[in-house]
Amino acid sequence: MNVILILLIFAACNSPKPKQEADSIQSVLLHKAAVKEVIQTTKYTYLYVQEEQKEYWTAISKQEFSVGEEIFFMDDAVTTMVNFHSQELNRDFPTILFISQISTGQEKQAMSHPEEMTQQTTMPHATMGNEAHAGRKKVPAAENISVEPVGGLTIAKLYADKSKYGGKKVKVKGSVVKVNNQIMGRNWVHLQDGTKHGEEYDLTCTTQETISVGDVITFEGVIALDRDFTSGYFYPVIMEEAVIVK
Repeated sequence: MNVILILLIFAACNSPKPKQEADSIQSVLLHKAAVKEVIQTTKYTYLYVQEEQKEYWTAISKQEFSVGEEIFFMDDAVTTMVNFHSQELNRDFPTILFISQISTGQEKQAMSHPEEMTQQTTMPHATMGNEAHAGRKKVPAAENISVEPVGGLTIAKLYADKSKYGGKKVKVKGSVVKVNNQIMGRNWVHLQDGTKHGEEYDLTCTTQETISVGDVITFEGVIALDRDFTSGYFYPVIMEEAVIVK
């Protein structure tokens, strides 16, 4: 009887994990690659790497890497861009992986805690506003902002009637509360005007204009709805191709 009981316990302990648990464990993969080439630009570091039999380009916010160094990154920290043009390099990449966090050696253990990433290892989409890779983080509502709207269109009204404005060119006036420059070949600007619809009070605008936090500007651009840049960067409303108007 004791032998049978021991065998039953042993079998139970070594039984396969339920499929749901196994799928959860394997849903986020750790990549290990060797650096073959490094290109530094003003803001970013481009790495040509080899992972097993594959070779490809990656990019991350500027930091130091050496040829031959091993790097580690998680699957959920990656945004894949197709036909990406780097203005600073004047170079086209058919495919490139923008990575929000890369670790080396034993530092890869820290990658299980993405909320602990520093600003230096986060690329907005990517960081990107942070418009990229670890997912879009909500910009806090600024205090004491009250901006007179242009033509009566406030940020709150834009969100409330978004289906009415989707695909149309509009003007929105607001105070610049956050800027991330030259991500995916454009600048990402966050406007607030003091109005709010539900939990929405911040309008993300992509532009080629150079703007500073604290500026009060009027942007004219095309409103796009439900724009998904992957990796958690989903925008129910976003203004694209924005230009400053007087």
